[in-house]
Amino acid sequence: MKPRFSNKPTNAFTLVELLVVIAVLFILLALVDFGPPPSAKKKAQRIARINNLKEIGLTDGSVQQLTTDGLRQALQQTGAATNRLAIP
Repeated sequence: MKPRFSNKPTNAFTLVELLVVIAVLFILLALVDFGPPPSAKKKAQRIARINNLKEIGLTDGSVQQLTTDGLRQALQQTGAATNRLAIP
């Protein structure tokens, strides 16, 4: 009859080790699933809104400058008097 247990080491995982690994994976998945705290999300949204407003302001200023320069240049090319017009 063969001995039921031997002293030879095996290369297999025990059931406890396997359960520990699965538990750790579930904990990590739960941490990833929750995401950032709500205060950090609100702060990120606020920063994004401020950056969007800055971009809108820069674009508006650029368009206004291009329009004013283009109008002034067109009036000068046609010979119209620009001193009578209120062009900033």
